[in-house]
Amino acid sequence: MRCRTCGRDSPEGFRFCGKCGSPIEASSAPSAAHNFDADRRRVTILFADLVGFPALAEHLDPEELRALIARTFAELTQEVTLREGRVEKFIGDAVMATFGAPRAHEDDPERAVATALRLLEVVRRRSEPMPSPLQLRIGINSGLVIAGTVGDGSQTGVIGDAVNVAARLQQVAGPGEILVAASVWRRVRHGFRGQAIGPLELKGRAQPVEAFRIVGDLQSPTVHRTPFVGRHDELSLMELLWSSAAKGTTHV
Repeated sequence: MRCRTCGRDSPEGFRFCGKCGSPIEASSAPSAAHNFDADRRRVTILFADLVGFPALAEHLDPEELRALIARTFAELTQEVTLREGRVEKFIGDAVMATFGAPRAHEDDPERAVATALRLLEVVRRRSEPMPSPLQLRIGINSGLVIAGTVGDGSQTGVIGDAVNVAARLQQVAGPGEILVAASVWRRVRHGFRGQAIGPLELKGRAQPVEAFRIVGDLQSPTVHRTPFVGRHDELSLMELLWSSAAKGTTHV
């Protein structure tokens, strides 16, 4: 609740401002939806879609099917939140998750790919006793988005071309496959095994998207450090001093 006269915030339920005594109107307080400012940021988006759902529906009672899907999605959500990702929404039998909004991490692409591998395992394990197995197909992309309120302002989410690319990658992935864009592969190649599948023509895009298939994680990942940006002169000086030190001439 905010006073229109002096601008001071007052606790919910107060009718008069504690500073100037002016009346406080409930309408003067901004809604929660408008307190979420739009933010431009780099986010990793994961789309996962259940494959085999219609075939399984032929063999199960609707209540059993609903319970199975609910338990499966609950475990998928748990895997996302375990790595500090966020499930944005469920779309039919698909799920969209983001890594990097509202909280960003330096290794968000790695978190997303690690989550994707676990999601495949969850669905594989849960569908083992089923008469018709379920599988996931997953698409992952990283890019700039606008994170903030969407729709009528009562919900939050991410908007941008990076979201569309992730969704299109998921659509062209095969059952049990994880497809990632080059922007993701560049960040995760030191910790995961992948296969280049070349540029893909995606629906609704004029330019092809370079894609890679994730086939597993590395048993002994190579050490990866975040590259320096704009430090060419400093690195050249460091290499020169190291070369001199290796020859016996030390420097500080």
